[in-house]
Amino acid sequence: MSRVVMVVAMALVSSASMVHSSAAWAVSGPSNLSSSRYPAPRCEPPRKSSSNTPSDQSRYQREVKEHFRCVEKYVDAGQNDIKRIQESIDAAVKGAKRS
Repeated sequence: MSRVVMVVAMALVSSASMVHSSAAWAVSGPSNLSSSRYPAPRCEPPRKSSSNTPSDQSRYQREVKEHFRCVEKYVDAGQNDIKRIQESIDAAVKGAKRS
């Protein structure tokens, strides 16, 4: 459960920082990314119902779990992207040292 809490906390911090820095980046300088920014998660946030029926509560809990899973997949994919980038950088440095 602690991993889910950590993932949600990271997502909230990430989305909050994107709201406050809409066009600003924390990292400046050139980039090798093909788009202007890293894609945001495509996770639908849960919708809290105004009614408090058991079926609405159950639906909301299901949506929360789905949202957590989606954000966790996004974070895992992002970490894999970081690893791929680091591997490419390491290979470029290794190749330059052989020259």
